[in-house]
Amino acid sequence: MAHAMCAHRSPYCAKKRIDMAQEHQEQQQHPEDFLYDVRLIERHIARGLLTRDAVQAYNESRRDVASQSDTFNLDQIAANAKAKRPAAS
Repeated sequence: MAHAMCAHRSPYCAKKRIDMAQEHQEQQQHPEDFLYDVRLIERHIARGLLTRDAVQAYNESRRDVASQSDTFNLDQIAANAKAKRPAAS
């Protein structure tokens, strides 16, 4: 089976080519949004779009906004949501 470049015309390979083309188009529209997306970094490094040094430099250039964050208790949110639900009739 030649899935690397899809020498045959199976539906799987056609869908894979379409998916890859759509992904590429999205990355071209918002390059930085996708290029440094933590879910995609390893893929981009493997494809040669990024280096580990570039990722490290990018991460170091980002400002820390932890001091602007809020914490919340999921148990309290769930309890409030349950209390606001109308009673079953």
